[in-house]
Amino acid sequence: MKELVHLATRLKNPFTDIAVGSATIVWRTTRNESAGQVTDIWTAPITGGEATLRASTPSGGPVDDPELLTSSSALVSTDSFEGLSVAGDNIYWSTTNAGLWRLPLTGDTPPAPVPETAGYHLLSYPWIGKPDLFGRPKREAPAPVFGKLLNVETGETRTAAVPPDTQSWTCGLTRCMGPLPGDKDGITQSRDGSAQRSLPSMDTASATIAQDRFSVLRMHGKDRKALAVVLVDLQTGETGLVGHRDTPTGLARHTLTHHSDLYSYSLNNKLIVIDLRAIH
Repeated sequence: MKELVHLATRLKNPFTDIAVGSATIVWRTTRNESAGQVTDIWTAPITGGEATLRASTPSGGPVDDPELLTSSSALVSTDSFEGLSVAGDNIYWSTTNAGLWRLPLTGDTPPAPVPETAGYHLLSYPWIGKPDLFGRPKREAPAPVFGKLLNVETGETRTAAVPPDTQSWTCGLTRCMGPLPGDKDGITQSRDGSAQRSLPSMDTASATIAQDRFSVLRMHGKDRKALAVVLVDLQTGETGLVGHRDTPTGLARHTLTHHSDLYSYSLNNKLIVIDLRAIH
């Protein structure tokens, strides 16, 4: 059993987007001030101890570029905070307006946008990509989510080779997933189009890929009626049941992001937590 890291600092606000690197745990909290929403960036040693506030930055403001508005009129477009990565001596995240941001782990200097990354969204540093889950920037649609990647350190680019005339595809660093034309069942493949694997009776609509390997999909019967929710290992094709129509939580599923390393669901009045990083 792993020992939990103990923080000596009591936090007032819920934390999200935990990242680990360079012997440091990094996370963010949000709070509302009279001038608007503020995001606080915190760090603590991976061995435990005091939490330190490294930076505070405005968030949730208006989107400046019409190309960066969400493609759905049902969603409100804000300058949202996206992702969190630690690499070397820096913390990275992205926002809708500016693209990639960089903050020293020490917090000695304020956060600064990384030049020429506007319109990109953090996948996993050093990789940023577009479009995002909401189809931003609009000029990139109908490309798959994270269909275009850029390595900000080397300048290398990667463009996903998905089947023609397909929609609702999403990609990770090395793998993509989506339905074939005229077929509601999903498939997964490498970004270059090779190593296709069918996902029979699985609906990939609105799904995402976590850790470049896992997704949570609904399974359906012959009448296309959803029957269950499964955690899918896209590398091996193996699945695990994490929801069923006849259970209290039914077909509800939690949203995975590209950064998610945990997935939880309820079973027999117990909360089951799956550590995706521990699956080999």
